[in-house]
Amino acid sequence: MTVFLTVLKIIGIVLLSILGFLLVLVLLLLFWPFFYSVEAAKTEEITAKAKVSWLLHIVVVEVIWQNGLNKRLKLFGIPVYDQKRKEAKAAAKAEKEKKKAEAAKAKEDKKKTDAPQEIKEDLSADKEETPPADGHTDTEQPELPEAKENESEVAGSSPEEENATPDEKDTPETIAEKDAAKGKKKKPKSFDGFLDWLEKKWDQFMDFLDRAPDKLADWLEYLPDKAEELIGTIEYYDRLLNSEGTEWVINYVKDHGGKLLLHVLPYRTDGTLDYCDDDPGNVARIYEYQALALPLIDKICGRRGQFDILALQDEKKVHLTVKTKGRLFLIYLAWHGGCLVLNKKVKAFLKRLKREEE
Repeated sequence: MTVFLTVLKIIGIVLLSILGFLLVLVLLLLFWPFFYSVEAAKTEEITAKAKVSWLLHIVVVEVIWQNGLNKRLKLFGIPVYDQKRKEAKAAAKAEKEKKKAEAAKAKEDKKKTDAPQEIKEDLSADKEETPPADGHTDTEQPELPEAKENESEVAGSSPEEENATPDEKDTPETIAEKDAAKGKKKKPKSFDGFLDWLEKKWDQFMDFLDRAPDKLADWLEYLPDKAEELIGTIEYYDRLLNSEGTEWVINYVKDHGGKLLLHVLPYRTDGTLDYCDDDPGNVARIYEYQALALPLIDKICGRRGQFDILALQDEKKVHLTVKTKGRLFLIYLAWHGGCLVLNKKVKAFLKRLKREEE
């Protein structure tokens, strides 16, 4: 009995440990922030890097763009997954298999070519061992005149073609050049041709005038239907916005959606822009744009961030670097997202929208 109770005690301790670990992990995921950063630079090439870290950089996910996209995952600083390294290993493995296949194919081809040579050697040895019956040896036979004539007909050309100069021969290249030269020659324009063109354009214009009343009538028939559709759309949105509960739903979504958006946005952004141009007017225009966009830049950069712009008159170039940082709490996202999705009035409003659209 004591052994059974001891086993149950051990099993209970293990289960409680697992449940406690899962509970701690869930609480850490909800209340420990996820830090993210984005770095981008444009010099000769565009490079970018996005990183998300959690729990004192124990878990790090990186997405890098530099001569291609690369994704990496690190646990406790140890690379667990690297897309480029994985692709390089796969390419090396494929190359190795390809070389093996080529070597095997070359070996088979060599065997096939060696076999006929061995057969030929055996046949030639047999011929040398067996002399001819009449006792005469093989001598070279003179070429027949008919064969020579055929060869001259196939390989050579006629005497007229041989005596012809290079200018007299019409090769495909010269024929193509002559045709192109003929195509390039423009026909001289005459006054009669101009009159024909003018008459053609006048006929087209008169045809357009003949068709214009019919087109205008079609458009006038279509216009009332379009205006009625527009009036119906305006009345629909007016009835929807003035219906009971619509104003409350809009303000509710604006409140929670705005808080969610402000939480997601980065809290600091730093950047530099080095702009050079030969035209002094373009350089002055950059500073004008900076003055106009200064309030927006201050809001984007945050309290501690800054964006420096340097414009000079020099050889044309643009160097841009941007680095932004932010953090996310899953509990905050879950709270505001749940308020938007699970609210009864918002769900009823969305159902009513779908019903009216149908």
